[in-house]
Amino acid sequence: MNNHENNKLVKYINVYLRVYGFVATLAIIIGFGMTIASFVKNGKLNQEKFSMFKINLITPVKETIINPFIDGLVAITFGLLISLCVIVMVFYLLKFVKNIISSNLLIKENGQLLKTVGLVLAVISLVLAIQDMFINSVIFNYQGNLGLLNKIMYSVGPILLIATFPLFWLGMFFILLGKILDNAAIVKQENDLTV
Repeated sequence: MNNHENNKLVKYINVYLRVYGFVATLAIIIGFGMTIASFVKNGKLNQEKFSMFKINLITPVKETIINPFIDGLVAITFGLLISLCVIVMVFYLLKFVKNIISSNLLIKENGQLLKTVGLVLAVISLVLAIQDMFINSVIFNYQGNLGLLNKIMYSVGPILLIATFPLFWLGMFFILLGKILDNAAIVKQENDLTV
């Protein structure tokens, strides 16, 4: 690929991120606006599942709901937290792409932006694990007579499985890439000073 094709690709990515950010923000406002309005009116969630971009934002399990108000409030809180993280991530990626378009690839700001995106992805995977533990776990919505080992596995298992979440590893990759860009920016700055 020549430089013109690379620049064109980066511009397409910039347009995609802008559209994605706008659509995600609009969907979050409309979706959660209707969900919160319904929740306030009825005191419980009316839908079983609310997902956006294949991320389950609200997933209370019908058979395990003990207190519909508390379970709904927790589900909405986790969903809003994940949605906020997605919006922040898109914002930082847009800033990164803007720097690339203006031919500022090896600057420290880009390293910081990528490390922030990586941290946000790690936070999303942590929130999803905690959501799974609190909303979908049998130990917090007790049903039946479970042994001690099963109770421990149901409560600790989601946290132990966080390392298997693809978003967690993608976040670690972005953090590593950000550190590489930081070091490259330092080397470039030293080389510019020696010339």
